[in-house]
Amino acid sequence: MKKCTSLSARTTLLLIAGIAVFSLTLILILHFSSNRLLYNWQEMETKGMYEYVEKTLSELIVSSISQNKGITNTDITSVLKDFPYLPNWLIITDLDYNVLYFYRQNGSGRQMQNYIRHMQDITAWRPIAADDGKTVLYYSIGVPEFTETKSNDTLIKSFRLALALACIASLILAFLASQFFSRRIKKQTMSLVAVLESIAGGARDAVIPNSSIKEFSQIASAAATLQNNLLREETIRRQWASDIAHDLRTPLTVLQGTIEGLIDGVFKADAQKFQTLNTQVKHLSSLVNALSLLSKLETPGYILHKETVSLTDSLTNAVSFFSSQTQEKNMEISTNLNNVSIKADPVLFERLISNLISNAVEYGLNGTEIYITAEKSLSSEALSLSISNYAELSEETVQRAFDRLYQGKISRTDAHSGLGLSIVQAIVKAHGWNISLQYDKDQKKVTFIIIFTKSLYSWG
Repeated sequence: MKKCTSLSARTTLLLIAGIAVFSLTLILILHFSSNRLLYNWQEMETKGMYEYVEKTLSELIVSSISQNKGITNTDITSVLKDFPYLPNWLIITDLDYNVLYFYRQNGSGRQMQNYIRHMQDITAWRPIAADDGKTVLYYSIGVPEFTETKSNDTLIKSFRLALALACIASLILAFLASQFFSRRIKKQTMSLVAVLESIAGGARDAVIPNSSIKEFSQIASAAATLQNNLLREETIRRQWASDIAHDLRTPLTVLQGTIEGLIDGVFKADAQKFQTLNTQVKHLSSLVNALSLLSKLETPGYILHKETVSLTDSLTNAVSFFSSQTQEKNMEISTNLNNVSIKADPVLFERLISNLISNAVEYGLNGTEIYITAEKSLSSEALSLSISNYAELSEETVQRAFDRLYQGKISRTDAHSGLGLSIVQAIVKAHGWNISLQYDKDQKKVTFIIIFTKSLYSWG
């Protein structure tokens, strides 16, 4: 399995790589180019000084020969006026090494004498010849060290060049990396889009591609969840339609058979037959009303008519209403309630309480007790209303208790329409509350818990 990395991580890595390449390129170019430029500058400076001296003195020699006169210090000084680069020193002698010209930066006469005294130690003499090739003069030149100003200028030029090349290299790398990365993103994006479009078109077996990008992997996971939920909803919807048809067909068959029997004279039109008809009509009416209520509650924008409802009074009335059923099953209902009021639609809240208590009474074990308790959480200040009873439930029943028309125990209220707990859940969601089912298998204890937030109730 490939390790997923996020887009932000990949972008960060790309940025770091770009900065690293830029810095490395800049350092390398600065290192090699600055050394080379310094060397080239030194070489150019030296060559320029030699060429200037030799050219100028050669012209002076030609001029002196043409005028048939010797070369003096004055003659040399008059022509050596425009040095392209100032040497540390310049000594010009005749063939006998008699000094004809001496120059030194910041030099003095004493310094000149010292140089003359040590002339014999100077080995870097270069000849200057006439047109016939005969040497006329000797000269020695002191090449200056690379100056700080020139060095700074050179480094600045070198840095500019390095910066430009580093920018170009980084831009090329960034372009190539972005092209590679964008192609991968585009490919994975189009793949996910194609899958989502197929799911939207009704495909429930579409293969969702994996991705090495964290965000895309999360989208793929969400798409897989959506696909499974849609498949489950479609299965439930088909099952619901089948169950509704079954629940409608049974009373309709009884009604049709009874009415046909009465018409044909097979059955006697007595009170018993009319009672049978009335029972089936009530069942149909209950089922239709339950479906209608459920449809309204799940309609977006459904408006609740909220009022301040006394939880204590509502539960007391409901307990009193089911007193005859509890007596038949030898059951008791105990309450632990304070003076609690909630903001709710009174009609819907009455239906919610009635469905839960009816469910507890109808499917609770004979001779057991039903507990109704209202408690306030000290940590969150949320109010919890719990209704507990004892019943035998399968694992499937616990998982599907709120499913519409589920036929298991604990979900058959409203004249056995199978919509009692579905309506309870819809009422809870419409009010913005939360409901959950807990089952203790060992104690066979069933508990429905409704949570009201602080803003939805008043205590005491």
